[in-house]
Amino acid sequence: MKLLLTFKHAALITAIALLPQLSFAELKLNSLFTDHMVLQRGKPVAVWGTAAPGATISVLFSDQIKTATTAANGKWTLKLDTLKGSYEARELKITSTLANNSETMIINDVVVGEVWICSGQSNMQFKFNSVPEVKALVKTAKNIRTFNVPRTVSFKEEDSCLGSWKNQHPDSAVAFGFAYDLQAAAKVPVGIILTCWGSSSLEAWMPRDMTETVPHFKTIMEEFDADDVTKASIKTALNKPNGWDKSEDIFLRRQSNILYNAMMHPLAPFTCRGLVWYQGERNTQSMHGMVKKPWYSRNSGMLIYGDVLKKWALRYRKEWQQEDLEFLVVMLPGYGKVAATSPKVPAGNPASHSWAWMRESQMKILELK
Repeated sequence: MKLLLTFKHAALITAIALLPQLSFAELKLNSLFTDHMVLQRGKPVAVWGTAAPGATISVLFSDQIKTATTAANGKWTLKLDTLKGSYEARELKITSTLANNSETMIINDVVVGEVWICSGQSNMQFKFNSVPEVKALVKTAKNIRTFNVPRTVSFKEEDSCLGSWKNQHPDSAVAFGFAYDLQAAAKVPVGIILTCWGSSSLEAWMPRDMTETVPHFKTIMEEFDADDVTKASIKTALNKPNGWDKSEDIFLRRQSNILYNAMMHPLAPFTCRGLVWYQGERNTQSMHGMVKKPWYSRNSGMLIYGDVLKKWALRYRKEWQQEDLEFLVVMLPGYGKVAATSPKVPAGNPASHSWAWMRESQMKILELK
Protein backbone atom coordinates (compact mmCIF):
# COMPACT_ATOMS: atom_id res chain seq x y z
CA MET A 1 0.00 0.00 0.00
CA LYS A 2 2.78 2.39 0.85
CA LEU A 3 4.44 1.68 -2.52
CA LEU A 4 1.15 2.31 -4.37
CA LEU A 5 0.59 5.62 -2.62
CA THR A 6 4.13 6.72 -3.42
CA PHE A 7 3.57 5.90 -7.09
CA LYS A 8 0.28 7.85 -7.18
CA HIS A 9 1.92 10.76 -5.40
CA ALA A 10 4.75 10.85 -7.96
CA ALA A 11 2.27 10.70 -10.84
CA LEU A 12 0.30 13.61 -9.35
CA ILE A 13 3.45 15.69 -8.97
CA THR A 14 4.41 14.96 -12.58
CA ALA A 15 0.96 15.97 -13.82
CA ILE A 16 1.06 19.22 -11.87
CA ALA A 17 4.54 19.96 -13.17
CA LEU A 18 3.30 19.56 -16.72
CA LEU A 19 0.33 21.88 -16.28
CA PRO A 20 2.24 25.13 -16.92
CA GLN A 21 3.53 23.69 -20.17
CA LEU A 22 0.16 22.39 -21.31
CA SER A 23 -2.13 25.14 -20.10
CA PHE A 24 -0.13 28.21 -19.26
CA ALA A 25 2.75 28.19 -21.76
CA GLU A 26 4.46 31.53 -22.01
CA LEU A 27 3.28 33.82 -24.77
CA LYS A 28 6.14 34.54 -27.15
CA LEU A 29 6.45 36.53 -30.33
CA ASN A 30 8.87 36.13 -33.20
CA SER A 31 12.24 37.82 -32.60
CA LEU A 32 11.46 40.79 -34.86
CA PHE A 33 8.57 41.95 -32.69
CA THR A 34 10.28 44.30 -30.25
CA ASP A 35 9.93 47.89 -29.11
CA HIS A 36 10.74 50.50 -31.79
CA MET A 37 9.80 48.15 -34.64
CA VAL A 38 8.53 49.23 -38.06
CA LEU A 39 5.49 47.57 -39.65
CA GLN A 40 5.10 47.48 -43.43
CA ARG A 41 2.53 49.81 -44.92
CA GLY A 42 0.16 48.82 -47.73
CA LYS A 43 0.25 45.04 -47.13
CA PRO A 44 -1.49 42.63 -44.74
CA VAL A 45 0.96 42.35 -41.82
CA ALA A 46 1.87 38.91 -40.46
CA VAL A 47 2.08 38.54 -36.67
CA TRP A 48 3.09 35.19 -35.18
CA GLY A 49 4.50 33.42 -32.19
CA THR A 50 3.85 30.63 -29.69
CA ALA A 51 1.58 30.13 -26.67
CA ALA A 52 -0.35 27.37 -24.93
CA PRO A 53 -2.09 24.94 -27.33
CA GLY A 54 -5.72 25.91 -27.79
CA ALA A 55 -5.25 29.45 -26.46
CA THR A 56 -7.08 32.34 -28.07
CA ILE A 57 -4.70 34.99 -29.33
CA SER A 58 -5.87 38.56 -29.86
CA VAL A 59 -3.77 41.27 -31.46
CA LEU A 60 -4.71 44.91 -31.10
CA PHE A 61 -3.07 47.64 -33.17
CA SER A 62 -4.49 51.03 -34.03
CA ASP A 63 -8.21 50.42 -34.61
CA GLN A 64 -7.82 46.73 -35.46
CA ILE A 65 -8.41 43.60 -33.38
CA LYS A 66 -7.50 40.24 -34.94
CA THR A 67 -7.76 36.80 -33.33
CA ALA A 68 -6.35 33.32 -33.85
CA THR A 69 -6.26 29.99 -32.01
CA THR A 70 -2.97 28.34 -31.10
CA ALA A 71 -2.37 25.00 -32.80
CA ALA A 72 -1.46 21.76 -31.01
CA ASN A 73 2.25 22.53 -31.51
CA GLY A 74 1.85 25.86 -29.72
CA LYS A 75 2.23 28.01 -32.84
CA TRP A 76 -0.13 30.74 -33.95
CA THR A 77 -0.21 33.28 -36.77
CA LEU A 78 -2.57 35.96 -38.02
CA LYS A 79 -2.56 39.02 -40.25
CA LEU A 80 -3.48 42.63 -39.64
CA ASP A 81 -5.27 44.45 -42.45
CA THR A 82 -3.20 46.82 -44.56
CA LEU A 83 -1.90 49.85 -42.70
CA LYS A 84 -1.13 53.41 -43.77
CA GLY A 85 2.29 54.88 -43.23
CA SER A 86 2.52 56.79 -39.96
CA TYR A 87 5.17 58.43 -37.77
CA GLU A 88 2.85 58.08 -34.77
CA ALA A 89 4.32 55.80 -32.10
CA ARG A 90 1.67 53.26 -31.12
CA GLU A 91 1.31 50.07 -29.08
CA LEU A 92 1.01 46.57 -30.47
CA LYS A 93 -0.88 44.58 -27.85
CA ILE A 94 -0.98 40.77 -27.88
CA THR A 95 -3.03 38.70 -25.43
CA SER A 96 -3.19 34.94 -24.95
CA THR A 97 -6.28 33.57 -23.16
CA LEU A 98 -6.95 30.00 -22.07
CA ALA A 99 -9.77 29.16 -19.65
CA ASN A 100 -9.53 31.82 -16.93
CA ASN A 101 -5.87 32.59 -17.51
CA SER A 102 -4.52 35.32 -19.74
CA GLU A 103 -1.18 36.87 -20.55
CA THR A 104 -0.48 40.12 -22.35
CA MET A 105 2.54 41.51 -24.13
CA ILE A 106 2.85 45.13 -25.28
CA ILE A 107 5.29 46.26 -27.95
CA ASN A 108 5.92 50.00 -27.61
CA ASP A 109 6.88 52.73 -30.06
CA VAL A 110 5.65 50.95 -33.20
CA VAL A 111 5.53 52.96 -36.44
CA VAL A 112 4.37 52.09 -39.96
CA GLY A 113 6.37 52.63 -43.12
CA GLU A 114 8.73 50.82 -45.51
CA VAL A 115 10.55 47.69 -44.33
CA TRP A 116 13.43 46.18 -46.31
CA ILE A 117 15.90 43.38 -45.66
CA CYS A 118 19.49 44.23 -46.65
CA SER A 119 21.72 41.21 -47.14
CA GLY A 120 24.82 39.92 -48.87
CA GLN A 121 28.52 39.75 -48.17
CA SER A 122 31.19 42.35 -47.29
CA ASN A 123 29.81 44.71 -49.93
CA MET A 124 26.72 45.08 -47.76
CA GLN A 125 28.60 44.83 -44.46
CA PHE A 126 30.99 47.68 -45.39
CA LYS A 127 30.67 50.47 -42.79
CA PHE A 128 29.27 53.91 -43.62
CA ASN A 129 32.12 55.56 -41.71
CA SER A 130 34.43 54.45 -44.51
CA VAL A 131 32.47 56.39 -47.14
CA PRO A 132 32.70 60.17 -46.60
CA GLU A 133 29.75 60.92 -48.90
CA VAL A 134 27.50 58.56 -46.96
CA LYS A 135 28.85 59.56 -43.55
CA ALA A 136 27.95 63.15 -44.36
CA LEU A 137 24.27 62.14 -44.48
CA VAL A 138 24.17 61.19 -40.81
CA LYS A 139 23.51 64.72 -39.57
CA THR A 140 20.28 64.96 -41.57
CA ALA A 141 19.12 61.33 -41.24
CA LYS A 142 15.77 60.80 -39.53
CA ASN A 143 12.97 58.25 -39.15
CA ILE A 144 15.23 55.26 -39.90
CA ARG A 145 15.22 52.22 -37.65
CA THR A 146 17.34 49.07 -37.74
CA PHE A 147 17.27 45.43 -36.68
CA ASN A 148 20.77 43.91 -36.81
CA VAL A 149 20.81 40.13 -37.15
CA PRO A 150 23.83 38.69 -35.26
CA ARG A 151 26.33 36.80 -37.43
CA THR A 152 26.20 33.10 -36.65
CA VAL A 153 25.37 29.74 -38.19
CA SER A 154 23.13 26.78 -37.42
CA PHE A 155 22.80 23.20 -38.62
CA LYS A 156 19.00 23.53 -38.59
CA GLU A 157 16.49 26.18 -39.61
CA GLU A 158 16.01 28.44 -36.62
CA ASP A 159 12.69 30.12 -35.80
CA SER A 160 14.27 32.94 -33.81
CA CYS A 161 17.41 35.04 -33.58
CA LEU A 162 18.90 37.51 -31.15
CA GLY A 163 18.60 41.26 -31.62
CA SER A 164 16.10 44.08 -31.24
CA TRP A 165 14.93 47.11 -33.17
CA LYS A 166 16.92 50.30 -32.57
CA ASN A 167 15.83 53.83 -33.31
CA GLN A 168 18.95 54.46 -35.39
CA HIS A 169 20.24 53.98 -38.92
CA PRO A 170 22.18 50.85 -39.99
CA ASP A 171 25.99 50.91 -39.89
CA SER A 172 26.18 49.52 -43.44
CA ALA A 173 27.05 52.18 -46.04
CA VAL A 174 24.80 50.65 -48.71
CA ALA A 175 21.88 49.96 -46.36
CA PHE A 176 22.10 53.43 -44.80
CA GLY A 177 22.39 55.21 -48.15
CA PHE A 178 19.43 53.25 -49.46
CA ALA A 179 17.34 53.93 -46.34
CA TYR A 180 18.22 57.63 -46.38
CA ASP A 181 17.06 58.15 -49.96
CA LEU A 182 14.00 55.93 -49.51
CA GLN A 183 12.87 57.82 -46.43
CA ALA A 184 13.27 61.16 -48.18
CA ALA A 185 11.29 59.96 -51.20
CA ALA A 186 8.54 57.98 -49.45
CA LYS A 187 8.17 60.35 -46.49
CA VAL A 188 7.40 57.51 -44.07
CA PRO A 189 9.52 55.70 -41.47
CA VAL A 190 11.99 53.18 -42.90
CA GLY A 191 12.93 49.94 -41.17
CA ILE A 192 16.07 48.07 -42.23
CA ILE A 193 16.69 44.45 -41.24
CA LEU A 194 20.43 44.01 -41.76
CA THR A 195 21.60 40.42 -42.17
CA CYS A 196 24.94 40.08 -43.96
CA TRP A 197 28.36 38.47 -43.61
CA GLY A 198 31.54 39.14 -45.54
CA SER A 199 32.82 36.65 -48.17
CA SER A 200 29.63 34.58 -48.04
CA SER A 201 28.40 32.93 -51.24
CA LEU A 202 24.89 32.79 -52.65
CA GLU A 203 24.83 29.17 -51.50
CA ALA A 204 25.38 30.31 -47.90
CA TRP A 205 21.96 31.96 -48.03
CA MET A 206 20.10 29.06 -49.66
CA PRO A 207 17.61 26.83 -47.81
CA ARG A 208 18.45 23.15 -47.93
CA ASP A 209 15.36 22.25 -49.96
CA MET A 210 16.89 24.07 -52.93
CA THR A 211 18.93 20.89 -53.39
CA GLU A 212 15.83 19.69 -55.24
CA THR A 213 16.13 22.40 -57.90
CA VAL A 214 19.85 23.26 -58.00
CA PRO A 215 22.10 20.27 -58.88
CA HIS A 216 25.41 21.75 -57.76
CA PHE A 217 23.88 22.76 -54.42
CA LYS A 218 22.72 19.17 -53.95
CA THR A 219 26.32 18.07 -54.44
CA ILE A 220 27.59 20.68 -51.98
CA MET A 221 25.18 19.60 -49.26
CA GLU A 222 25.88 15.90 -49.80
CA GLU A 223 29.59 16.65 -49.39
CA PHE A 224 28.83 18.70 -46.28
CA ASP A 225 26.75 15.94 -44.70
CA ALA A 226 29.58 13.45 -45.24
CA ASP A 227 32.29 15.77 -43.90
CA ASP A 228 32.53 15.00 -40.19
CA VAL A 229 35.70 17.06 -39.81
CA THR A 230 34.04 20.25 -41.04
CA LYS A 231 30.95 19.72 -38.91
CA ALA A 232 33.10 19.10 -35.83
CA SER A 233 35.06 22.29 -36.50
CA ILE A 234 31.84 24.27 -36.76
CA LYS A 235 30.55 22.84 -33.48
CA THR A 236 33.84 23.65 -31.76
CA ALA A 237 33.71 27.27 -32.92
CA LEU A 238 30.08 27.68 -31.88
CA ASN A 239 30.69 26.24 -28.43
CA LYS A 240 33.63 28.46 -27.52
CA PRO A 241 32.58 30.44 -24.42
CA ASN A 242 34.39 33.60 -25.54
CA GLY A 243 33.50 33.38 -29.23
CA TRP A 244 35.41 32.14 -32.26
CA ASP A 245 38.65 33.61 -33.57
CA LYS A 246 39.25 35.32 -36.93
CA SER A 247 40.19 32.17 -38.83
CA GLU A 248 37.09 30.40 -37.51
CA ASP A 249 34.99 33.42 -38.46
CA ILE A 250 36.17 33.12 -42.08
CA PHE A 251 35.61 29.37 -41.99
CA LEU A 252 32.02 29.74 -40.75
CA ARG A 253 30.89 32.44 -43.17
CA ARG A 254 32.17 30.55 -46.21
CA GLN A 255 29.98 27.53 -45.55
CA SER A 256 26.80 26.80 -47.51
CA ASN A 257 23.23 26.81 -46.13
CA ILE A 258 24.04 27.28 -42.44
CA LEU A 259 23.99 31.09 -42.67
CA TYR A 260 20.49 30.93 -44.09
CA ASN A 261 19.42 28.67 -41.23
CA ALA A 262 20.53 31.11 -38.53
CA MET A 263 20.32 34.54 -40.18
CA MET A 264 17.52 34.45 -42.74
CA HIS A 265 15.01 31.75 -41.87
CA PRO A 266 14.09 33.39 -38.52
CA LEU A 267 12.97 36.50 -40.43
CA ALA A 268 10.27 34.82 -42.52
CA PRO A 269 7.48 35.67 -43.07
CA PHE A 270 7.95 39.13 -41.53
CA THR A 271 6.05 41.46 -43.83
CA CYS A 272 8.33 43.73 -45.80
CA ARG A 273 8.54 45.40 -49.20
CA GLY A 274 11.57 43.51 -50.39
CA LEU A 275 15.23 42.59 -50.16
CA VAL A 276 18.33 44.51 -51.22
CA TRP A 277 20.98 41.98 -52.27
CA TYR A 278 24.63 42.98 -52.63
CA GLN A 279 26.52 39.74 -53.13
CA GLY A 280 28.30 37.96 -55.96
CA GLU A 281 32.02 38.43 -55.47
CA ARG A 282 32.36 35.08 -53.67
CA ASN A 283 30.85 33.39 -56.75
CA THR A 284 33.28 34.99 -59.23
CA GLN A 285 36.17 32.61 -58.60
CA SER A 286 35.45 30.66 -61.78
CA MET A 287 33.23 30.67 -64.84
CA HIS A 288 31.69 27.22 -64.47
CA GLY A 289 31.75 26.79 -60.71
CA MET A 290 32.43 23.89 -58.36
CA VAL A 291 36.20 24.35 -58.35
CA LYS A 292 37.80 21.73 -56.09
CA LYS A 293 40.42 23.98 -54.51
CA PRO A 294 40.16 26.09 -52.48
CA TRP A 295 37.17 24.42 -50.81
CA TYR A 296 35.20 27.66 -50.64
CA SER A 297 35.14 27.79 -54.45
CA ARG A 298 32.46 25.11 -54.42
CA ASN A 299 29.74 27.40 -55.72
CA SER A 300 27.81 28.31 -58.87
CA GLY A 301 30.52 30.20 -60.72
CA MET A 302 29.70 33.18 -62.91
CA LEU A 303 27.83 31.50 -65.77
CA ILE A 304 25.33 29.60 -63.59
CA TYR A 305 24.84 32.33 -60.97
CA GLY A 306 22.04 34.16 -62.80
CA ASP A 307 19.80 31.13 -63.19
CA VAL A 308 20.39 30.12 -59.57
CA LEU A 309 19.69 33.67 -58.39
CA LYS A 310 16.27 33.55 -60.06
CA LYS A 311 15.42 30.26 -58.35
CA TRP A 312 16.63 31.71 -55.05
CA ALA A 313 14.42 34.79 -55.40
CA LEU A 314 11.37 32.67 -56.21
CA ARG A 315 12.12 30.44 -53.22
CA TYR A 316 12.31 33.49 -50.93
CA ARG A 317 8.99 34.76 -52.27
CA LYS A 318 7.50 31.42 -51.30
CA GLU A 319 9.14 31.58 -47.85
CA TRP A 320 7.74 35.06 -47.24
CA GLN A 321 4.36 34.16 -48.73
CA GLN A 322 4.66 37.27 -50.91
CA GLU A 323 4.58 36.79 -54.68
CA ASP A 324 5.34 40.49 -55.07
CA LEU A 325 8.37 40.54 -52.74
CA GLU A 326 10.74 43.00 -54.42
CA PHE A 327 14.41 42.27 -55.12
CA LEU A 328 17.00 44.97 -55.70
CA VAL A 329 20.28 43.44 -56.85
CA VAL A 330 23.40 45.61 -56.63
CA MET A 331 25.72 44.67 -59.51
CA LEU A 332 29.42 44.14 -58.94
CA PRO A 333 31.64 47.16 -59.73
CA GLY A 334 32.59 47.81 -63.33
CA TYR A 335 36.28 47.05 -63.31
CA GLY A 336 38.36 44.29 -64.82
CA LYS A 337 38.71 41.79 -61.99
CA VAL A 338 39.75 38.42 -63.46
CA ALA A 339 39.30 34.95 -61.96
CA ALA A 340 42.28 32.67 -61.36
CA THR A 341 40.83 30.23 -63.88
CA SER A 342 41.07 32.77 -66.71
CA PRO A 343 43.20 32.34 -69.84
CA LYS A 344 46.14 34.74 -69.99
CA VAL A 345 44.40 37.42 -72.02
CA PRO A 346 43.56 41.08 -71.21
CA ALA A 347 40.57 41.64 -68.92
CA GLY A 348 38.64 43.26 -71.76
CA ASN A 349 38.98 40.20 -73.98
CA PRO A 350 35.71 38.19 -74.21
CA ALA A 351 37.68 35.03 -73.45
CA SER A 352 38.78 36.47 -70.13
CA HIS A 353 37.03 35.18 -67.00
CA SER A 354 36.26 38.70 -65.83
CA TRP A 355 33.55 40.19 -63.64
CA ALA A 356 31.77 41.35 -66.79
CA TRP A 357 30.36 37.83 -67.02
CA MET A 358 29.04 38.07 -63.46
CA ARG A 359 27.41 41.43 -64.13
CA GLU A 360 25.64 39.93 -67.13
CA SER A 361 24.63 36.94 -65.02
CA GLN A 362 23.24 39.19 -62.29
CA MET A 363 21.02 40.88 -64.87
CA LYS A 364 19.07 37.65 -65.35
CA ILE A 365 17.09 38.55 -62.24
CA LEU A 366 15.29 41.08 -64.47
CA GLU A 367 13.59 38.14 -66.21
CA LEU A 368 11.40 37.79 -63.10
CA LYS A 369 8.40 40.00 -62.46
